[in-house]
Amino acid sequence: MRLFLPLVSAAAVALPTFALLDENQSPFCNDGGTISVPCQGATTTVTLSTDAYDPDGDPLTYQWLACPGAFLTDPTSPTTDLILDTYDSCNVNCGVRLRLTDPFGAHYVCRLYVAVTPGVEGCTPGFWKNHAQAWHDSGFLPIDDFDVVFGVDAFSPNRTLMQALWSGGGGINKLARHGTAALLNAADVDVHFALSQGEVIDLVHDAIVNKQYEPLATQLDLLNNGGCPQSSTNY
Repeated sequence: MRLFLPLVSAAAVALPTFALLDENQSPFCNDGGTISVPCQGATTTVTLSTDAYDPDGDPLTYQWLACPGAFLTDPTSPTTDLILDTYDSCNVNCGVRLRLTDPFGAHYVCRLYVAVTPGVEGCTPGFWKNHAQAWHDSGFLPIDDFDVVFGVDAFSPNRTLMQALWSGGGGINKLARHGTAALLNAADVDVHFALSQGEVIDLVHDAIVNKQYEPLATQLDLLNNGGCPQSSTNY
């Protein structure tokens, strides 16, 4: 026996319908390359910001991650300050990552590098001894003991940092005045000096202990004459 099935037209078949949803797109930001900044004393601060955007217009979550030893003032904000330790050296390189995440979990990571470099500025002993009020950014006081600061036994009776700046002549006196000026230059956030605070202390300490005041005294003399960004009219 033959079985005949009724023909059903395609138009009569009810097919389920589905709403077409746009696919979520990941956020994006450009890599920042390398940012070079001059040394700013015991710490160096760099403001970081991003050009991040989301193609769908979704709000984003930010997470900055920096190299070990660095501090981020607000790691979950689009703009944050990166604070680097430059006490021991003015040659610091730090890698930074920014992770962007949208509400659906899509994420993107962009990178940049911050390179701290030695500066070329320097204020002379004459500036520092005549503008004691300019010391406030350095963290040192005119009455601080030279021997204590540099960890030496150079003078008897002991001299203050201010007295060291007024020391005339060559030898240890020259090193004392230029070593003190170099220390203030290195410690002042507004003076982009060639050496870090720790480097100045170590160099002067070793030169005095070994009684080899030159060539360091002359080298510091040159650096201290690099050009003073501090204006005497401000004091």
